[in-house]
Amino acid sequence: MYTSSQLLLPEEISFVDSHNGLTIEKKWFEYGRFLQLLFAFIINISAGFALHELIYAKATGILLAGLIAVGIVVCTLQIIGLWMLYKAICGFFNTTVITINKSTISIHFKPLPWFGAKTIKRDDIVQFNVIEKDYSDAVLNHVAYQLQVVVKNSDPIFLLKNLDTPEQAQFIEEKIEQFLFESK
Repeated sequence: MYTSSQLLLPEEISFVDSHNGLTIEKKWFEYGRFLQLLFAFIINISAGFALHELIYAKATGILLAGLIAVGIVVCTLQIIGLWMLYKAICGFFNTTVITINKSTISIHFKPLPWFGAKTIKRDDIVQFNVIEKDYSDAVLNHVAYQLQVVVKNSDPIFLLKNLDTPEQAQFIEEKIEQFLFESK
């Protein structure tokens, strides 16, 4: 078992332990979000300019079918660009909030809505796993760790991603298990 004095958790992770529950918060911010934001702006501006040119193009007959096809592609790029922009903005500001009480684990995101908010009943939990995720390529070696919960009759649910060491994930896992199962 690790104690907080033995293990340094990243500063984007915070714990609030009270008698009513345990709250774990992890901020999403990473510096790579600036590049994602820049790319989203470039796609949105380019697709918006292309859409503007298509709307004001003067074409008839056979060219109209081509304009419609190009218009569909440009609108699709615009939607993808807007999705990337929203994802980048969420990456700057959002926080994953995991609230554990004696009977449930609740996962939600703030301040902007995101997919994956859930509530898991304690009786449905089979086990917790620490997963190693290798992001290495020819130039960069990077491994991150994820904490997931295996639930009855469902796919595993990720609680936290992008942890630096397996010890961090195991420490958080032990805190959750300690609160959920040793306080019956």
